[in-house]
Amino acid sequence: MKAVDDGKAGAAYKLTMRELRPLPAPVRAKPATTASLRMESYGGSLDASDGEVNKRYEDEYVFHVEGGQTMLFFLNSSAIDPVLQIYDLPGRTTGRSIDQDDDGGSAQNAFIAFSPKDSGDYIVRATSANEHETGAYTLRAVLVPAD
Repeated sequence: MKAVDDGKAGAAYKLTMRELRPLPAPVRAKPATTASLRMESYGGSLDASDGEVNKRYEDEYVFHVEGGQTMLFFLNSSAIDPVLQIYDLPGRTTGRSIDQDDDGGSAQNAFIAFSPKDSGDYIVRATSANEHETGAYTLRAVLVPAD
């Protein structure tokens, strides 16, 4: 056999074929341990009667979180561009958030995995990326079980 390059005869090559064994069937994943998750869901809406910070309406929720524990927060909306912010009690008055997210969830939704080192009450603020934006949202909170 001859190799062809641009229609001209080229160098000879050797083709070797061998039969391969078929791939094994996929293994069904079996976790070593299982834990159930409980998701709490809160429906809300940003509107002109809500509190306002920097021309953005906001709703606040208080969660008690143990130090080292992980909570997942999801803020979803098709009406607003949601933003999640987490504050400790002093940070709420100074405006200094511990964590915040705008688009870490799917599409323009917000997501935070929060693991404080200290136990306490934390404020989760639902707000928007745009000034005076109004509309419905869903806040979901999940406590991740300890190993």
